[in-house]
Amino acid sequence: MLYLYLSIYYQHIVLKREELSKIDLVIINLVFLFILLRLKTFLTLGFVVISTFLVIWIPVLRHDPLAVIKRLFPFERGLYEVKFPL
Repeated sequence: MLYLYLSIYYQHIVLKREELSKIDLVIINLVFLFILLRLKTFLTLGFVVISTFLVIWIPVLRHDPLAVIKRLFPFERGLYEVKFPL
């Protein structure tokens, strides 16, 4: 649907060099407004995710970041630490 409205804009303005009707301009403005609102929502969500990550991890990483990394990735003990019953 979006490409249809943008193709109308492209046909009238670029190819034919004619002016658009008022309804076409309203539709194009609504499409661009919709795109901007979606972009704003996406950026807001990204900001919330990154800020939440920082709020949670900064206090932990201030004390001993190496200990946290060792607990998350325990390569010292080996990758497979499965104990089978005999």
